[in-house]
Amino acid sequence: MEFTLGNFINPKRWMHFERLDKVNFGETLCYVEYNNCGPGANLKTGVNWKGYHKINRMAVVKFTVQSLLLRKENQLPLTSIPFSTAIRYRRTYYLINEIGKISYKRSLNK
Repeated sequence: MEFTLGNFINPKRWMHFERLDKVNFGETLCYVEYNNCGPGANLKTGVNWKGYHKINRMAVVKFTVQSLLLRKENQLPLTSIPFSTAIRYRRTYYLINEIGKISYKRSLNK
């Protein structure tokens, strides 16, 4: 999410992976892409798996650090690892509150 993908990236962006017990991850996991850019980010050449999704700004909320911090099993604060709860859309940062509403917006555009 929010990566610049260079032209060295496989055009499909995801590689098929099968475990030794023959689980097909393309059918059983959720792969998401959000707001990627660069020559390797062409969505027209991506994989066509059941679990692959391009998500929008509102859907990305459940994948943010902030949404993970709201879960009762969150242990990140115990690690002392620095983190940010902001998500970026183009050059604008958003803070999303616990019910998925934008609570703060800051544009970096000049």
